[in-house]
Amino acid sequence: MANICVFCGARDSVDKHFHNPAIALAQAIADSGHQLVYGGSTSGLMGVIAETAISLGVTTIGIRPHQLDHLEETHTGLHQLIEVNTMAERKTKMLELSDAFISLPGGYGTFDELFEVWTMRNIGQHNKPIGIVNYDGYYHQLISFLQTIENHQFASDGTLASCYIESDAKPLMQKIASVLTS
Repeated sequence: MANICVFCGARDSVDKHFHNPAIALAQAIADSGHQLVYGGSTSGLMGVIAETAISLGVTTIGIRPHQLDHLEETHTGLHQLIEVNTMAERKTKMLELSDAFISLPGGYGTFDELFEVWTMRNIGQHNKPIGIVNYDGYYHQLISFLQTIENHQFASDGTLASCYIESDAKPLMQKIASVLTS
């Protein structure tokens, strides 16, 4: 059983159609028999994936920095809540506990978390799989820009290819699960 860390948005104002990939990813994690690690909030897609995972019997671990106490409500129904002081400590704990990372649509925090684990992988600090759910084309422009970075040699060829990208959560989770079992 592996810990799948999910990065995603925590804003309740996001259009509800973005709940779909969070629900689908929670189902895919449940189907694969893995556990969920995430940011520990009840807000936005974070709340959706946590509630769905818990309802499906997935062990769900939240990692909450006290820095966000005034912005987001902490989920009190988790199997485990790890409280840390800062966002940096949260990212360190997520990297330590997780066997793979998946990014759903989100904002600046989601991008920060995704790029940190991706950078760490590219400089050899870990070899854990990373994936992006490109739901409804959310990440199209980012993927195009990342290809531009490689084309101009600001990143090694193949950096973009080191991340699994799918428009749907189920095939993405199947790819990540196959890497984890090999």
